[in-house]
Amino acid sequence: GWDPVENSSLIPWLTSLALLHTLLIQRKSGGLYKTNIFLALLTFLLVLWGSFLTRSGVLSDFSVHSFSESDLNSYLVAFVLLFTGMSAFAFIVRAGGIRSARVSAHLLTRESFMLLGVLALILSAIFTFFGTSAPLFTGLFAEKAASVAVEYYNLLNAPLALLFGIFIAIAPVMRWKRESGEKIREMGWYFLGSLLISTGAFFLGLDDLFPLAIFAVFVLVVLVNGHLVYQYLNKGNMGFGGYLAHVGIGCMMIGIITSSVYEKIEKTSLPLDVPKTVLGYEMTYRGFILSDDGKDAAVIRVTKGGSELYEAYPKFYWSKSNQSYMRNPDVQNLWLKDLYIAPIQVIPVEDSEPGKKVTLVVGSPVEFETMTLEFKGYEMSAHQTEADNIFVQAVIEVASPSKRFVLKPAIQIEKDRRAVLADTLPATNRIVRIDAINVDEKALVLYIGDENEADSEKDKGPGEMLAVEVTEKPLINLLWFGTFLMIAGFTLALYNRFRPSTGQE
Repeated sequence: GWDPVENSSLIPWLTSLALLHTLLIQRKSGGLYKTNIFLALLTFLLVLWGSFLTRSGVLSDFSVHSFSESDLNSYLVAFVLLFTGMSAFAFIVRAGGIRSARVSAHLLTRESFMLLGVLALILSAIFTFFGTSAPLFTGLFAEKAASVAVEYYNLLNAPLALLFGIFIAIAPVMRWKRESGEKIREMGWYFLGSLLISTGAFFLGLDDLFPLAIFAVFVLVVLVNGHLVYQYLNKGNMGFGGYLAHVGIGCMMIGIITSSVYEKIEKTSLPLDVPKTVLGYEMTYRGFILSDDGKDAAVIRVTKGGSELYEAYPKFYWSKSNQSYMRNPDVQNLWLKDLYIAPIQVIPVEDSEPGKKVTLVVGSPVEFETMTLEFKGYEMSAHQTEADNIFVQAVIEVASPSKRFVLKPAIQIEKDRRAVLADTLPATNRIVRIDAINVDEKALVLYIGDENEADSEKDKGPGEMLAVEVTEKPLINLLWFGTFLMIAGFTLALYNRFRPSTGQE
């Protein structure tokens, strides 16, 4: 999780969710006009900012979903600055003339708990914004851009998720504009139900305190809001859209917690045509199938208990837009879990050649004998036009005591043929070829050996083994079910907004 490109769409979603609730408070109390205008402008600007981060190539070294560096970067920056300036000017000029009522200052009211929930959403958006934008900010002040670790997001957002859950569990039972502390005391049965379910989860392995607390809070969210949906349905009242959306959010969070805590991950290598047991499944790597669009897929037969479940087709291919190798996992949705099979790299047949192998990571120089090798990235053939005719060169800068030069070993794929094309070290009979590629590490393995020891244009198959990462995510369907309920609830609330006589708050 916490991929920067995915975060760039999460941030405006958080602020728009905050705006949705402050608009409801405005409708009930007549306040927060300035706040709502500010949040609306901010959400729009964050959408532009996310587009800039994704399209500019700033995140290309930190996300497989990012575009490569664009020639339109100056226009993207100008676009963001223009609308930021226009929005700031309009808000400053017009805000002084906006008048609104004061929101109730009592703590134990619905609007107070909703405002606290809005605050949690905005803080989460701020923390995620700075984490997502870290490659840009660090690149301005340091020689090399850097991203924040996943722990940054977890550490800052987990407490906010806990608080947000508490607020959306309690707010629906409170009254507007009036103190209603007695409503919290009436929630005893909900608290008891959450405690019992959480105790069961604890004995099933959810024994980490903070995830358990978040789990308990969102079980409470589901129980409280689910009961309100039931009451509305009993009365024939269709005004429960917001509560249904809260049930969906609760299910989503429960699904995220359970799938993360009970998740199983195993990295392994699958020999060609030899069954291997991984996470209780028997997997057999059957080779590659070539696609007309260039997105070649590995074929993996998955069985359990002697019965074939399905064939997986994880993809491993060169992306023209990203100028790098991409991997698409195969995702199989089972009743109680999802099974992900992600390709890591093809491991070729071990050679009998006495040459040496060197692993290079983008941007990290490596000493080899008297030379320094640095992998700069890949470049595509300028004349490449067909999806099934791919020619990819690795650019290796070499510094020796006497001179500097560039090596460009390559891989060529033409329909059903795959060739590895070597380059030659100047003034020697030694060749350099690509031996393996690791997408996760942005790395490749070079073979450096005598010209007579290998045919520089010898066709190579996909290799004898496929390195994969297999992940089992139990109860992930709760996340998808919650997403469906959230969308359904929002749609119903929107419908009732335009037909106010059909629903009640």
